[in-house]
Amino acid sequence: GQASVLAKYASIYALSILLGELQSFLICKAGQTGNRLANRNTYSHFIKLHPEDLKKHGKGEIQNTISRKAQAVQDIIDVFTLNFVPTLLTILFVSYTVLFRIGFASMMMINIAIAVYAFVTVKITKKRNAMRVKINSTSNTASNIQVDGLLNHEAVHI
Repeated sequence: GQASVLAKYASIYALSILLGELQSFLICKAGQTGNRLANRNTYSHFIKLHPEDLKKHGKGEIQNTISRKAQAVQDIIDVFTLNFVPTLLTILFVSYTVLFRIGFASMMMINIAIAVYAFVTVKITKKRNAMRVKINSTSNTASNIQVDGLLNHEAVHI
């Protein structure tokens, strides 16, 4: 009776939690691997620069660039695996279901609404990224001043 239903619910809930944790573990591992590779590759890029070219970049800028690129790779992996693929699969399954239960017109209305939403989201993201470039530039300048001040403490300290 009721105890059986409750036991089934508890079992399914526990399995859901377990699978969610397994998914997070696997995705976290991929994200961390991507982060480390991007970190290493970006660091190698700066190390391989000619000393004159390296001097064009401040130490704070280099540090921020390495950190940002590594985090960006991890974020891309996380977004792709946690959001994009599941959302795409959901859209496909819902479209299939709506097509055969309600009809083609309904499916198209849903998919057009999703496409418009995606288009607007991309436009907003592009504008936000343009602002982020300016913010990063300002942050690099501030970080360069900060790192140079710390490295030249004796000269700065009066």
